[in-house]
Amino acid sequence: MTIRKKKRHDGAAVFEIRGTLLNGPQSGRLLGAIRDGAYLPNVPSVVLDLRNLRWINASGLSLLLEVKAHLARSGQSLALVAPTRHIRSILMLTRLLATLPCYRTVDEAAHMAA
Repeated sequence: MTIRKKKRHDGAAVFEIRGTLLNGPQSGRLLGAIRDGAYLPNVPSVVLDLRNLRWINASGLSLLLEVKAHLARSGQSLALVAPTRHIRSILMLTRLLATLPCYRTVDEAAHMAA
């Protein structure tokens, strides 16, 4: 998994996630990147751009829920952007779309999550 912090967009901290999202060592990297980029004043939400995420397993889904809970404790929200058809179908089958809102674009996610 590769994590790249993009510029803030409408106050949201935006991260691009590439490759595969599994738990284990990746969880520390993702949580660390979000902590470093999101725990600044006036950052109401974190947007994860998933357009280049190719695979996620149950541990990766758990990691997304952990990130969401971590942010919620600080009053921040999480939004996902452009998951592939495969990732979206996994989110739908596991009924996580209601918990992890998905948007088509970073603009839409940043606006809705603010």
